[in-house]
Amino acid sequence: MKIYRVFILACLAIPVWVAQAQETFPVNGVSDKRHITYVLINAKIHIDSKTIVDSASLVIREGKVDAVGKISFIPTDAVVIDLKGKSIYPSFIDPYTNYGIANTEKSEKGKKPQINSNTKGAYSWNQALRSEFQSYRVFVANPDNAKELRKAGFGTVLTFNADGIARGTGCVVALADRKEQNLMILENAAALYSFNKGTSTQEYPTSEMGAIALLRQSFLDADWYKKGGNVKEYNISIQSWIDNQKMPQIFESNDKLQASRADKIGDEFGVQFIIKGSGNEYQRLDEIKATNSSFIIPLKFPEASDVTEPYDALNISLGELKHWEMAPANAFLLNKAGIEIAFTASGLKDPSDFLAAIRKAMLFGLSKEAALKACTETPARLLGISDKTGTLQKGMLANFLITSGDLFKKENVIFENWVNGERYITTTKIMADIRGNYILNFGSKSLI
Repeated sequence: MKIYRVFILACLAIPVWVAQAQETFPVNGVSDKRHITYVLINAKIHIDSKTIVDSASLVIREGKVDAVGKISFIPTDAVVIDLKGKSIYPSFIDPYTNYGIANTEKSEKGKKPQINSNTKGAYSWNQALRSEFQSYRVFVANPDNAKELRKAGFGTVLTFNADGIARGTGCVVALADRKEQNLMILENAAALYSFNKGTSTQEYPTSEMGAIALLRQSFLDADWYKKGGNVKEYNISIQSWIDNQKMPQIFESNDKLQASRADKIGDEFGVQFIIKGSGNEYQRLDEIKATNSSFIIPLKFPEASDVTEPYDALNISLGELKHWEMAPANAFLLNKAGIEIAFTASGLKDPSDFLAAIRKAMLFGLSKEAALKACTETPARLLGISDKTGTLQKGMLANFLITSGDLFKKENVIFENWVNGERYITTTKIMADIRGNYILNFGSKSLI
């Protein structure tokens, strides 16, 4: 009888143990296990850059889109929010940030030239080659920065350590106020490169030509390593370089000519780089198109030069003046030429300037459809997360914006930014008509 009772108690304990095993961190305080289903009704929903449904509904369950469009019934367990007169858009994705990644401090250079690497261990001979670095291992959420990015419309970002010629891998994270364990969407999302050796204090390389030579040598070393070189030695950096080739390859360029040089390196070794541009690609449009690359385009435009003093005006070149005039047209001209583009807020003083910069690009011809696609679908595709976010399809993460109307109009207000199904108020302008339209739903309700 005692054995039987012990068996019954053990069986009863199993579900509790399984439930607790679903979380790896204990909760300090009262744990809230509620899973609220939301139904947002009567909204103009932009499912993607081309698909718009008027007077539609969006059902959110377990942090994901459960249904979208014209639905017949409201689930019995739902909290209903009436969004009549409001619009819903997918949240933005920034494919080029250092959110939550601490800057690498540059050590002081000694009096003597540093020939060899100071990195201890079985790593590359050159400190600028950091292919083994994995950003997800050092990522720490920053609630203040996340809040600013959410206000600008972002729900997801790629983040990485912008240090070195081979910069290792970046990770895709959500901008929710949660533990890092709950924010990671894709730990190794892309490998990143540049012509800048960063914080390395090693003498070589000393020029862009040297950086190109080092990149080419690294590709050749990796080929040798794969063909038997690993029998003679083990090199963490080379093995990581090889492993990183399986994911998207992003190369930073600071000029349209650097973009062409990066592409030539890629062509030589069979790699198609995604190029993070500089904003002056329109000046060599045919060459840029010939790269067949997708471009991550910054929206930082040059400020008007101060020409109040005649002497200062004489020092401004015609090229500078033309770039000031033409830079906002860069996105339109690339898109018109059939070059795939994604936008980044990288380089802007404040993320809040992002939408204003897009509006400026639209004044130079960029369409609303192309702008929305460059903020959502394209970065999702480039980073390999188009099955998770970028559009509002069933099964996708519930990352979306609630706006007063047309997202790209100056007078538009982003009221809320939902990230992974959690709602965040993004403005001090209280949306009273929405806050007053919560309906506690205790039974299925027909919308017909």
